[in-house]
Amino acid sequence: MKAIYSVLCFGLVILIESTNGQKADRLCTTSRFETECTQLQRGNSEVVCERVQDSIECAQKIRNGTADFGVFTAESSLQLASLGWSDLTVVKELRHMDRMGSVVDFEAVVIVRAGHEGGIQGLKGYSFCHPGYHYSKTERWSERILKHFERTVAAPNCEGNLKSPAEIEVAALASFFKSACRPGLWSNNPREDEELKKKYPELCSLCNTEENTNCSYGTPGNTHQQALHCLVHGGDVAYVSLEDAHNFFFNDFPDTASYYSFLCPNGTKESIVDNARPCTWLSQPWRLIISSNSRALQLNHRINYWMRSSAVGIWETAIKEIIQADNFFVNDATIQAPRDYFRPYRDVPVAISLCSTNSIWCTTSLEEREKCEVVRAGGITSGVYPIIECKEPSSNVVSCLAEVSAGKADLTGIDSNFGFLARHTYNLTAALYAETENAKYSSVVVVIKASSKYERFENLRHSKACFAEFGGIASMAFINTGKGRAFFSKNECNYGRLLSNFFGSSCAPGSTDYGHDPNVTNSESLCSLCKTLLLPIIPTITPPEAPTIGPPENPTIAPPDSITISPPEYPTISPPQPGPSPRFDEEGNLIVDDGATPQERAPEDETIDLNFKAAETYINCNADATNRFYGNRGALKCLSEDGDVAILELQYLREHATDLGLNEHDFRIMCRNGTLADRTGFDVDENCPLTTIIDNEIVVRPKSDKIPGIVNALISFDKYFAYSPDFKMYNVFNGYKHLLFKDSTLGLVPSDQENLGDSVQNYKTLFSNLEECVQGSSSTLALSTSLFATILIAVFTLQRMY
Repeated sequence: MKAIYSVLCFGLVILIESTNGQKADRLCTTSRFETECTQLQRGNSEVVCERVQDSIECAQKIRNGTADFGVFTAESSLQLASLGWSDLTVVKELRHMDRMGSVVDFEAVVIVRAGHEGGIQGLKGYSFCHPGYHYSKTERWSERILKHFERTVAAPNCEGNLKSPAEIEVAALASFFKSACRPGLWSNNPREDEELKKKYPELCSLCNTEENTNCSYGTPGNTHQQALHCLVHGGDVAYVSLEDAHNFFFNDFPDTASYYSFLCPNGTKESIVDNARPCTWLSQPWRLIISSNSRALQLNHRINYWMRSSAVGIWETAIKEIIQADNFFVNDATIQAPRDYFRPYRDVPVAISLCSTNSIWCTTSLEEREKCEVVRAGGITSGVYPIIECKEPSSNVVSCLAEVSAGKADLTGIDSNFGFLARHTYNLTAALYAETENAKYSSVVVVIKASSKYERFENLRHSKACFAEFGGIASMAFINTGKGRAFFSKNECNYGRLLSNFFGSSCAPGSTDYGHDPNVTNSESLCSLCKTLLLPIIPTITPPEAPTIGPPENPTIAPPDSITISPPEYPTISPPQPGPSPRFDEEGNLIVDDGATPQERAPEDETIDLNFKAAETYINCNADATNRFYGNRGALKCLSEDGDVAILELQYLREHATDLGLNEHDFRIMCRNGTLADRTGFDVDENCPLTTIIDNEIVVRPKSDKIPGIVNALISFDKYFAYSPDFKMYNVFNGYKHLLFKDSTLGLVPSDQENLGDSVQNYKTLFSNLEECVQGSSSTLALSTSLFATILIAVFTLQRMY
């Protein structure tokens, strides 16, 4: 009867689809299946590929109706369940061909000696053997699975002085177990990992020998099997996979099975001998096929048909190769929401703070916050600490810098062009640098007109200079070069004064803005070239109404109405007013007075003033789109119109010239050795730019106790989500570019890491040199103040004596 019902349902579905003229179903696929997707376009194919970069994009497309179904790993399905996204339904399981009879992909078990008493608390003071902490998407066990047992038995001490999540967990283990072998990384922050292993050597004592001192099992191999060897050679408890435990005790060492038992989460024990289905600590389900709610029933039947069909056509073969890739075969599953599907196997991870170590990420748009929430959910699913909290969007990057500086957020990602502002104005520092695609590195160049008389940097004195932005990466690179080549004084740390004294009339957008320089004491010459010619708006002329011709007895024609000319309205730019210098507390946090916030860049719509004359030239020094000379394109435009030299980034310079209708061969680049490039245009070798640097970084407060955790979490995210088919966190998100990170980012490296890449080191060196200057001037000022105070005291003392 049940079989007949299934056949009738399937027939009904097919009938409905044929009646409605069912279109081809859209299957999410990545670039891995390009060949198969081409084959799906042949014949009377019932499936087409919908290209996606990762599982998150697939889920987004299923929800918005631009895709029908896709294949998801257990981890990506858990991430979706954690996000709580609606309109997603589990249709099928995909089980590996070698384990079609297994209900789950893998299970974790705890093994103790048969004579163990006291349940879980009885483990205190034991020796612990672990398979190791190896983090990447190629590993089937995430950090949450690897640490599930120890997080259950060893409660953290939140009353102590420890602030790093990694050390809080390690310290808890060290206080619970007397010794252990915990191979792999205890922190994804390399420096912290090294420090922890030195501080807690007892957690390496079971695997370290005279020949092997690196806290590992010594030789490559199956680490779960090695943990079991650790158990039988001095250990008391091991946390391993059930499959490896069975192989070890059933096949390799069956004579030892009676000496050990499975320890259950409730504290009871079960025999290993002849126990194929023991108690487990954690189960991981299989891969899933997920569709929209509305298509679930139809796709359930259609997938059965495609997979069981004996047809060997081109498209039929292609759909099987995509769905059954890596030897995974379709298995029936109950049609239900992902969260409900997981309930019998494992809990959907939730955000549980570890000793209040959560870190707040400042975002600048709703889209960026949404991406942040996906990263956060991925971290929670994978078991990464600290948990990231995504702050409600601030208005712009500068606002985020202020939020982090004031302690209202803990980290934010910035374009390298904001590097000087972050350090100089908001007293922030880098936690991590982003390594960038070679073609996307930021290279700073000095451009002059091809017909120019200037041949060396020194000749540029009193010339008219065009900068992309005051305090931007280009202006900072030029200052660094000037100090290195000695045409700028190494002792001058007021960069506005330095530039205005060297150049003549210039345009350095933002040079009068508090957000770019708290002193706001720069010479007017830095803005005098930022001219905006405001042309009169063509007046609106109301045409006269047609005259009304009266009857013959009234020959008078009424005169037309008078012409009305509306007076034009013109915008003018009011320069920002200087504000007080920022104040910082002992931990480097920006102090924000009640009712007052640091001045930020003027919004584009706050620039209207009607009090000026038509066709008059006005100065607009704003660092925003209202200034036509702002940015790299604006600096090139400034050079083409009024300037002698432009300091800007090489990237996209050729495109900027094309957009502005300029010929690149009307310009020449001055190379960092002070000579002119051997030809006109923007094509120069890698040794010509002033510097080549990365294009984004993660900044934090310099003395924040959350830095180690932030570095560990983001490097963990990098390992899990940099190139994962589940979620690629450096890529475009939902159609939006450069959210949280630049799309050119390849990976993150800690700021204190040794052997940094050249472009990362160039960026780090650039700001190290500039920061030393600022710190040196502060020390000199403090010394001068102290000396002056000493002299005053001496004078007053002498006056009293005499």
